[in-house]
Amino acid sequence: MHTLFDELTASAQDAAQQAIARARAVVPMFDDFWAAWPKREAKKDARRAWDKLTAANKAAALAALPAHVARWRREGRARNHIPHPATWLNGERWDDELGEIFAPRQASARPGMRQPEPDVEKPWPCTWPGIVAKGVELGLTQGPDEAPPYFKARVYAAAGLDDAQRARILADWGVRV
Repeated sequence: MHTLFDELTASAQDAAQQAIARARAVVPMFDDFWAAWPKREAKKDARRAWDKLTAANKAAALAALPAHVARWRREGRARNHIPHPATWLNGERWDDELGEIFAPRQASARPGMRQPEPDVEKPWPCTWPGIVAKGVELGLTQGPDEAPPYFKARVYAAAGLDDAQRARILADWGVRV
């Protein structure tokens, strides 16, 4: 048997659920932010930062996030260079100006330097990829803690290049040593 109290309780529960639904529509929830964030790390810290925000800032952050994510993708930003969500929220980074994304600068020729034709491939001692490829050809690989100059010296030695030959090749191609 239903009483008037039960009916009032049921209607109050319905009203409370409707109020919660309206609040969720107005104030974005943390789970919405978390689902949109590309680097999901340190969730507890992110939730703490989210909870400190006003409703207006939560809405602004969630609204600005897609533009920031799109920019990071266009830039080709490595995942480890995307800020942690708590850092982004605490710094109010949604207000950052995104600006333009510029194409990488083309290397300009230095005065007095001979530039090879674009379709001419430089000899292996003139480029790092060439040195690495020559090292592989000779059965050498760079050790995890080996600095590039030491690996380069090992490759030159294994290839039988003395300092004079190496200097001549590099000078012919306008590479300073």
